[in-house]
Amino acid sequence: MTNGGVRPSARRGAAPRFIVAELRAGRPVEFVARGGSMRPAVMDGARVRVVPCAGAALGEGELCAFEREGVVVVHRVVTRSLSWLRTQGDALGKDDGVVQFADVLGRAEVVAPPSVDARSVARRAVGRAVTLLLRPAVAAAVAQARVQRAATRALGAVERGTGAFLDAALDDDELGALGVRLYDAAYARTIGSRELFSWERTWLTRRLPAAAGQRLLVAAAGDGREAAALVRAGYVVDAFEPASRALTGLRAAVTPGGDAWCASYADLVRAVAGGGGPLAALAGRRYAAVLLGWGSITHVLGADARAAVVRAADALAPDGPIFASMWLDGAAAATDGRAARVGRSVGGAIMRARRGGTARGAAEMRRFSFHCGAGVFVAPTEVESWGGMLGRELAWEGTPGLYPHATLLPVGNG
Repeated sequence: MTNGGVRPSARRGAAPRFIVAELRAGRPVEFVARGGSMRPAVMDGARVRVVPCAGAALGEGELCAFEREGVVVVHRVVTRSLSWLRTQGDALGKDDGVVQFADVLGRAEVVAPPSVDARSVARRAVGRAVTLLLRPAVAAAVAQARVQRAATRALGAVERGTGAFLDAALDDDELGALGVRLYDAAYARTIGSRELFSWERTWLTRRLPAAAGQRLLVAAAGDGREAAALVRAGYVVDAFEPASRALTGLRAAVTPGGDAWCASYADLVRAVAGGGGPLAALAGRRYAAVLLGWGSITHVLGADARAAVVRAADALAPDGPIFASMWLDGAAAATDGRAARVGRSVGGAIMRARRGGTARGAAEMRRFSFHCGAGVFVAPTEVESWGGMLGRELAWEGTPGLYPHATLLPVGNG
């Protein structure tokens, strides 16, 4: 169900662009929906109102308006995660894939049914006939969707219970190693867009020095999504990533001119301190900027360990910006449920057996994912403390959300 335009063209592209611009500016928009993907909830010709909101504010079952390939799409939320949604038209048998929060425009609702005219009456009559013919297939698709939603809820409970168990039973080093193994295991299905997100492009334009061969370091770079985009923009990029299966893609992404290593944040801290290791070459290098890969510092467990990472980045780019994104919305971790409570209880018992009667206390608010292991909801005050620790200016970038991003700027470069 779209706003009436298929892919924008010179003749029809103005309407989608206007709608997107208004919603991005925080102003509600009404338009006439076209298409049958949301029948019967949203009929072709119905008037739809979209109120801007963050993607994190939308729940399963709500109507979400998002931008895709120049079209404003209105579909129902069927699954939500920490940074994305999955949506699907009610009349469709397949979902839309991942919708990043950055592409969400707002919450949609029908404010008026289609107006009645001869063409619409005829179209509805044909539609009813087709519906009768397709009713068995539609019923099967609806049944499948219900099964999938039930399976998703069950998997979520298993994930929360497993995560709480592991968080209580393992120490931080063991959890960090597990996170790398999980990322490695999931690697084949985590490769997505090779482009920067819109907020990353904004940051690059605003904060990075003019390219002209400037050398950047991308930490925890995955298979090189950020690195490849920066190389295309004219920078020389060095990068490292602890998951070994991503290294082939990362090496290709930093070509030409850059180096890529299989290494962790602990290796970074060690190398900058002169302790050698796989990142020993970094000890003699200086960078125009350091980018801590998308959300990566949220997987560094322990405030002291995160502070050490930031200090190492400061040593490598003393005159350049340091960029970090992280989980910041701890409310998303508060709904543990029974599975998590049981998992934490059993894991705590195991930790007490391992440590001779003492269980490790977890002061940090964490969440676990089968994709990337344990992650921390970093407190804003901690991020602010990094600026004071380094004598840098802290700049929060963009609109706060589940993945807020911040820049630590050398004083006088804000």
